[in-house]
Amino acid sequence: MQPSSRTQTAFLNLPQAAEYLGLSPNTLYVWRHRRQGPPSFHMGRRVMYRITALEEWVRTQEPAD
Repeated sequence: MQPSSRTQTAFLNLPQAAEYLGLSPNTLYVWRHRRQGPPSFHMGRRVMYRITALEEWVRTQEPAD
C-alpha cells in the first residue's frame, strides 16, 4: 500500500496494516490477540498501527529466518 504524499498518514487501521504487510486481516487479528506480531494501539474504538512500528517489526523478523 503506497499512500500518496497528499494523503500520507503515520497510522494504518488493521485492514490497511495487513495489506501493507502482505498478510490477511485475520492473521493480523489473531497475532494481535496472541500478543504476537507488530505493536498496535487503540485510537478510540479502532485498532491502529504506526507505520514506523510496522517497518521496525519487519526488520526484527528478517534475522529470525
